[in-house]
Amino acid sequence: MPASTVLMFFVTTGYLLFWFFGTSEQVNLQRALFHIRTGLVIFTFSLILAPILHSLLATVSTDSIYAMAGLFFLVNWACTDYTTQLADYAYEPGSNTTAFSSSLLAALCLASRLPTPYHTFVLIAAGTVLFALWPSLVQVIRVRAGKAGQLCLTLFAFLFSNTFLWPIVYHEAPMEYKVLISIANLTLIVLINFIGPWVLVRMQRIKRNIHGPWDEAVVQQS
Repeated sequence: MPASTVLMFFVTTGYLLFWFFGTSEQVNLQRALFHIRTGLVIFTFSLILAPILHSLLATVSTDSIYAMAGLFFLVNWACTDYTTQLADYAYEPGSNTTAFSSSLLAALCLASRLPTPYHTFVLIAAGTVLFALWPSLVQVIRVRAGKAGQLCLTLFAFLFSNTFLWPIVYHEAPMEYKVLISIANLTLIVLINFIGPWVLVRMQRIKRNIHGPWDEAVVQQS
């Protein structure tokens, strides 16, 4: 199945879920047409500019490309506005501009090492969907579906990442690397999704506010 078909399937499914879980203000026809028009413009320009973007970083070494991509992803992780996941969050345009821009730059770096402009277009489009549309859908599902929605999102992310990781790594890597990657992947999943939250909850129980009749510090000028 072509990658673009898979991408369009996920975009359509995500938009239907957003329409189902969203409030009446979020899913009115006027806003829906605006988002569809914006998406078509972005994907059209990405397709037209794909040959240029594909060769834009051709002269840069592969090691530098991977280093820059990792740096941009770190910037995305550090600058993402995580308050957008709260139920009472009021949307502010541009709240994630730095994070979104850095993620697209990382996708552009990685896309420059793909074989054809078509693959470049698909990767950039996938990055747009993942870093621009996915957070909005996650926020809506978390608010409207509660803990059950959060659990479904976690399971979906686990299955999705491992499904696409399998043919890339497990079919081409030597056996020792397969075992190492499998152990590292499962360890990270358990640590991030279970051990880390459990430790935070446990630490809240032993947190104490210490009060006492201490004198306030006074700065003495010499």
